[in-house]
Amino acid sequence: MALILFSSCSVNAETLPTSIIEASISNKDQHRLIELPTEIIEHQYLEGLAADLSSFLADKEFRRFVSAQIKASPKTNTIVLREALATALRQGLMESDNRLFRLQANVQQVETIMEDSAIPIPKINLMVPVLAHRELLESSEDLYEDLYVAIDPLTDESEVKSITAFSNGKHLSLSANKPPKIPTIVITFPETKSLDPEYPLTILEELEDEAKKGQIVDDFVGLPNILITNDNEPWYRGSPEIEVRFRRWLTEPGVFQDTQVELKGVNDENQWYSLGDPNDTYQFLDNRYQSLIEIAVWELDSPDSDDFVGLFIPNWRSLPFGGYTDGTPLGAIRDARIRLDRD
Repeated sequence: MALILFSSCSVNAETLPTSIIEASISNKDQHRLIELPTEIIEHQYLEGLAADLSSFLADKEFRRFVSAQIKASPKTNTIVLREALATALRQGLMESDNRLFRLQANVQQVETIMEDSAIPIPKINLMVPVLAHRELLESSEDLYEDLYVAIDPLTDESEVKSITAFSNGKHLSLSANKPPKIPTIVITFPETKSLDPEYPLTILEELEDEAKKGQIVDDFVGLPNILITNDNEPWYRGSPEIEVRFRRWLTEPGVFQDTQVELKGVNDENQWYSLGDPNDTYQFLDNRYQSLIEIAVWELDSPDSDDFVGLFIPNWRSLPFGGYTDGTPLGAIRDARIRLDRD
């Protein structure tokens, strides 16, 4: 996972904001990509899997089975392909069709390559990233007669112009910018180990003031609210994975502490989310720390580079103990808004 890197660990409070902005933005395009095996990058396995799977989905029985698996998934839009195929074989689905055994064997072959290549999560997922497509899958089968199976290009979205997909074994190309009207299942690698559902966060119609206004507990600074205006996540990857990264500098020059907090449930753009007061973003500060802290908002991507969403460098000592304070974004990237709280 990509980290913010700076050219120097030495920090001067007077020049801190400029040096951080320059280093952060200049490193935006320098995040290390996971080096996937050449066989997988060339899609010689994934395209075969997608073509075969699309052929199976032309069968009404198999289509009904996959739809049921997706609806039953705790994540609501993602299943593990190997586990789904194992369930189909146990249930005797299409038992006279040996292609199902071959498909399962091919999936195991790809996952073995991934494991041998030290891929962090050596699994292949099936995901329905578009809400409208999920709603179609949950409705009567009479509403659709076709399904597309697309392949996550495993490349930074800025470089993707089209998406390879298959329909009943036939190759086609989809727009990378706009999802198709036909329900589409995407073959992809997991970005998280867990398929547990995300905790539902409260969406605010109007911003609220601090409930315990004026209460001083200790010097903790955190984010009670966040809004993302552009999550930088393309349609074929579903919901974004938003993470906030904090950096606190100790008064001893060059010494800092980094903390990463993933914000599960922050999925939609232009919505104010209530994270709670307090929550995991709250960081302890005292006179050992310099007055400036860095709060960077990222959208996590795997296997390609993470996306920089916003940068904030507040003076935590100047934050009031009563009420929330709007964070001021720095630099050219203004795809997030946050509120700050000091308790």
